[in-house]
Amino acid sequence: MGRLSYGKADRAGAAICTGTLVAADLVLTAGHCLPKAVQTNPASVRFQPGFGTPLAGEERRGITVLVPSPRPGPQVRMGEDIAFLRLQTAYPGQQVVPLALAPGIQSGPFTFFGYDRAQPALAPIARPCVALALFPPQAPQMVGLDCSVVSGNSGGPLLVPGPDGRWQVAGVMVARAGVPLASLAVLPWPELLP
Repeated sequence: MGRLSYGKADRAGAAICTGTLVAADLVLTAGHCLPKAVQTNPASVRFQPGFGTPLAGEERRGITVLVPSPRPGPQVRMGEDIAFLRLQTAYPGQQVVPLALAPGIQSGPFTFFGYDRAQPALAPIARPCVALALFPPQAPQMVGLDCSVVSGNSGGPLLVPGPDGRWQVAGVMVARAGVPLASLAVLPWPELLP
């Protein structure tokens, strides 16, 4: 997990998002974090895994933005708010270990990480999140959660432990919500990875 930034990102209010390395050169984030203007200039986006921690990896720039094919089944507009940033240079396996996508629909409990636009230089802290609802119920694409989010959290991973104990990405934070839900995350689908 790391910080996506554009321009001068170390001042409060700077445009930042959160992303997760899912392959040596591939960052998963919210689609609205990589809008059309960025898609025409992906080198303007910087990713640094572990930003703000003693184990931070080297910063990398984007080379292309990949928007996945629409998911099968009923369409939920916000349920497709996912994109990938392909990096100009891959991370060596011993330096940064990518996280796998969790298989199937996960219902938590989750651990959430996301950078805060009000404090862009600080490392995020782990926060628990509980699933309150799946949308639509017959073919879930999104999960409504009890954890509150702030600007900069977009693209942050909802993590669950895999069978081997390693973290897996079960969802991507995309929005604040109203009562009784505090936030919404997109659930990955099997054909998501490019």
